[in-house]
Amino acid sequence: MNSISVRLLGEPSVKINGKEVFFPYKKAEGLFYYVCITKKVSRQEAINMFWAETSEETARKNLRDAIYKIKKVLGDDVFVDSSKSSIELNSEIQVKTDTDMVSQENIMEYYGGEFLGNFLIKNCLEFENWILEKKEEYRNLYMNAVSKKVNESVNMGDFKSIQNYSKVMISSDPYNEKTYRYFMKIYALSGDYNKAIKLYYELADILKKDLEIGPESATKKMFREILKLKDMAVDKSGSMQYFYGRYNELFSISSNLYDFAEKSGISVFVTGEAGIGKTALLDKIAASLDSDKTIILRSSCYSAEEDFFLKPWHNIFSMLGDCVRSEKIYISPQQEEIISYVFPLFNRDMKYNKSDIMNKNENTIFELAVDVIIRMLQKLSEKKQIIFVFDDIQWMDKMSKMLISNIISRFCNTNILFLGAYRSDFESKLNSFIIPLVKSDLLMKIKLNRFTFDETRSIVEEYLPTFKISDSLLANIYEDTEGNALFLTELLKTIKEKGYTRELSFKAANIINSRIMDLNKHERMLLNYISLFFDKVSIDCLKMLVSFDEMEVFEIIESLQEKDLIREFITDKDIFYSFTHQKIREFIYDSQSAGKKMMLHEKIGNYFEDRFKSSGNKNLYPNLIYHFEKCGNKYKSLKYKIENLTDLYTMYHETYPVFSFESSVYSDFQDIFNVEEKLNEISDDLAKLDDNDTEYFKIRMEFCYLAGRYYIAVGEYGKGLENIDSSLRIADKLENYIYLLNNYKQMIFYAIQVNDIPVMFKYINKSLKLLSEYDNIEERGTMLRLKGLYYNKIKKYDEAETLFNESINIFNNLNKINSRYTLSISANYNYLGQQRAALGRHEEAIAYYKKAVDLCKDNGISKGLEIFYSNIGQSLYETKKYDEAEYYIRLSIDLFHKYECIWGRDMAECYLALLLINKKNFDEANSHLAHAQECAKKLNNPKSLKLTEDIKKLLK
Repeated sequence: MNSISVRLLGEPSVKINGKEVFFPYKKAEGLFYYVCITKKVSRQEAINMFWAETSEETARKNLRDAIYKIKKVLGDDVFVDSSKSSIELNSEIQVKTDTDMVSQENIMEYYGGEFLGNFLIKNCLEFENWILEKKEEYRNLYMNAVSKKVNESVNMGDFKSIQNYSKVMISSDPYNEKTYRYFMKIYALSGDYNKAIKLYYELADILKKDLEIGPESATKKMFREILKLKDMAVDKSGSMQYFYGRYNELFSISSNLYDFAEKSGISVFVTGEAGIGKTALLDKIAASLDSDKTIILRSSCYSAEEDFFLKPWHNIFSMLGDCVRSEKIYISPQQEEIISYVFPLFNRDMKYNKSDIMNKNENTIFELAVDVIIRMLQKLSEKKQIIFVFDDIQWMDKMSKMLISNIISRFCNTNILFLGAYRSDFESKLNSFIIPLVKSDLLMKIKLNRFTFDETRSIVEEYLPTFKISDSLLANIYEDTEGNALFLTELLKTIKEKGYTRELSFKAANIINSRIMDLNKHERMLLNYISLFFDKVSIDCLKMLVSFDEMEVFEIIESLQEKDLIREFITDKDIFYSFTHQKIREFIYDSQSAGKKMMLHEKIGNYFEDRFKSSGNKNLYPNLIYHFEKCGNKYKSLKYKIENLTDLYTMYHETYPVFSFESSVYSDFQDIFNVEEKLNEISDDLAKLDDNDTEYFKIRMEFCYLAGRYYIAVGEYGKGLENIDSSLRIADKLENYIYLLNNYKQMIFYAIQVNDIPVMFKYINKSLKLLSEYDNIEERGTMLRLKGLYYNKIKKYDEAETLFNESINIFNNLNKINSRYTLSISANYNYLGQQRAALGRHEEAIAYYKKAVDLCKDNGISKGLEIFYSNIGQSLYETKKYDEAEYYIRLSIDLFHKYECIWGRDMAECYLALLLINKKNFDEANSHLAHAQECAKKLNNPKSLKLTEDIKKLLK
């Protein structure tokens, strides 16, 4: 007699004498399974279950056919023949059904999965409902048994079994947070906090991915409690047990973020080699943050932008501008204007005149911006905590690092926190930035190491749960990737999609290549285009490069996203795409021909140039320089390098930007803005160009003017005059009156510094003659002031005063239209003060100097005060008011030191030396005399050189 065995728990199957048999169609098979459970079913019930939508006659015909087909597969005696109104299994036939043998005690032995697995009959609603009821019945029976086993395992301390059972319970109901909390609690109470934390992140991931929600408050509360427990249990030696998925590191950062929410966190930088998983860890942390309670501001740094000051902050300030407006944080129009000058994306709608800002604030624009930023962050962080996230900090410019350092030291991680990542092979480069913060307990570092062989095994088993992983395959995987997270992930993706082949196992590049070798023509083309951009590419720019229509572009992009090769991020203005990892971008970029890349870079460069011309957005400088360099257009590359350097130099005006609050954390000011180094680089590039081109001469004119301006300001007159002369000759040849006037002014400033009266007179007259042809009322006001200074120097004081007053009138009238000429008016008051001092009328001189000071202070201007304070101190000294004189002179020297400016410092140092000699403080007097001599020699100022010699005699 045949033996029939039926499996209904899991994917169903029927075997006769151990050999599986198959039914010709689904309804016949379903009817048999139904009878196996019910044992006996009326024919009418069967019709209602499977053929309710057909006529009675057709339904009965279909039922007879189904019974016939079942008998043909299983034998004529499978059903009892005596009954005409019902269908009943023949008790004399051995039909063994797994459900008949199941009980509460043995369900775990027989439960191979849900009842009837994925078996389904279309358009059989009654049968479908019956299956769902049975699924629930057997699932509950099974889950009760598992729960009982979990309790037994807990009592026995069998945590390996607990882990297996937890997977079973969670997979059966993946959204049941009660189950997650149950196992989180078990793991935590057993001391395995990492497993509890892992469960939480798995829950958070699946809820966000499938349902777009976060965990329940009860789950979050338990998670925080576990973090506290883990914090107390961490080994004080600093060692931590490894947990797959960087959960040790996740715990450390998450615990710190919880402390931050309670006002006691610390900024965190993650370090490790390229591809080790730093970005993935930042992604994981950022995704876990509550954006309703925290402002999350994220940016990445790129090697192509390393020389562009504050570039990583520009996207941040775009987001900050939105936050300020949404949170209704008040900052004055003047403050918003200042921030928008340094960070134009802060308010895209703000219209400002570059010269307005610079003339209004002169050298202090960056200092003012930082002061305003600090006050703005203070107000914003009182409403919501702020977390800044910066990736690839090794490519960050020095000014950006200084801004981070100063914000951290200013707020001490209260309401504002930084998360960052950098490559460990750049550790020495970052030491001056990181070590002071670590020593001050304001920053902690977390090092990511390569995965060990055992860790790799765990990852492989988890990533490829259905694959049979042999020891030899595992050894090959580890040999290929050496535990590097990027290469391991990419190889596992390849294995999952295509299987493992030995030919891909020798080099990491081959692992990446295996991920892209099956892309179609358009996918590879778009990937090639995206690789041309060092950071990201907008959808508009992509559409400019491709020939196919917009919908096809988006379809290709979606395909590349599904393959996890690119990622998308959206701003309020555009959609951008970038590679999921820079190593993949580099591989794609390097695999293209040089000629093709040059042609495309030129096309992209022209695209950005059109945008730049229409918007004047200086954030585009890195893109312009990068793409024109890559396509070999040296003229345009140099043009934008010079424009960018000029813009930066104008912002800092012969000095280094200094923050207005004290910070001992990161203050390597001398190395922030090396103008000379950049000038030398541009000079070398210029030497390689064809000098018979009009475009070349225009670029050289602009470069020589900038170089001359710099060298004159720092007292290197030989280089300065040589460059100014070159710029002048080219400007004259090109009939460029703007650069003629700019160079004339530099010659006047040089003459003032070295007290060369004839040269000063010569270039003032040249300037005024030029202005008679090309009238410019603002420049005329400046020239009248400088001519008044000239008359001061030759002791024609009445003529000088007339000119100063005429200049003041011009700037006062201009101020009625646009109040950006305050410093120009103050400069005239200063010269009027010098005139009175030369006449011995020091009380009147002091009044004019103080008028200049008050005007600056009332308008938020601090640059220029060093000269005004020095002059006040000098006049007070001449009237023998020594204590008051010393007060102002020291104020002056502090500002000279702050701005790293030497013009005028020679006289301030001389007078402080005189004041100290008067107090018989000879050691300090000698120190200040040395500073005075150093400045006087550099400036070659006859007046201060003579005074230093007189002071030397006094000291002897």
